[in-house]
Amino acid sequence: MKDLFNEKSSVFNLDGEMRGKFINELQESDYSNISSIVLEDFKSEDLTDISANFPNINNLYINKADLLINLGGINLLKNLKSLSIKSNTLSDFSNLESLEQLNSLQIEDCMKALNVLTFLPKTLKKIVFNANFTS
Repeated sequence: MKDLFNEKSSVFNLDGEMRGKFINELQESDYSNISSIVLEDFKSEDLTDISANFPNINNLYINKADLLINLGGINLLKNLKSLSIKSNTLSDFSNLESLEQLNSLQIEDCMKALNVLTFLPKTLKKIVFNANFTS
């Protein structure tokens, strides 16, 4: 799993702890207690591996996801309240509508960010688009 992101700059926050940890500081038994993740240089086409390993996260921030095409697997994150993604390749947002607790969504550097409007969950209270449309 470590090859899915930059392990030296991605941070994982255990529920109730202030200081984040790097993946090599965690035990596999900690994975279900992770509440927040900041992933740098995410290298997968979807979120299946993240969802399978960290099912209880509330906040997910993905910076620089040049391979991310869809949000497959995100429907398994039943507690997800906040999602922020920087990706210029993301085009399929269809799994967003299954997130019943999502209340904050931020999408940056995504040419197809407006496609998300079709799939917004009803619980969403805050949405931010910062798309680069110069190409």
